[in-house]
Amino acid sequence: MRRTIGKKLLAMMLVGAGGVGGAAAAVTPASADVGTSFEVWDGQNYTGSYGRFTAGSNWPTLGQWDNRISSLKTTVKICAYTEPNYQGGQYTFWAGGAWSYIGAPLGDNNISSIKRC
Repeated sequence: MRRTIGKKLLAMMLVGAGGVGGAAAAVTPASADVGTSFEVWDGQNYTGSYGRFTAGSNWPTLGQWDNRISSLKTTVKICAYTEPNYQGGQYTFWAGGAWSYIGAPLGDNNISSIKRC
């Protein structure tokens, strides 16, 4: 009984502190690759046009999203590139992360291809 109460208390503490599904800062690379999608916006702070990608594929080109992504949230680890076909500068976005503004090192509105990495 004591062990069960302890586990329930720990679970409640994690949820209350944002530890389950909480802030991106709590996610470590070792536990990161758990999701299936990422979301993008063409405005900073998750504003403007919205798109959602399922992470079962790679995108050597982004079509209408080419050079338009300004903010991003992801539940899966992805690698973004500044040129089509995974060329140019590259940055890794860790699972569970949220970027309200994509500046350095890729630059705002400068992503042209994305793949799971």
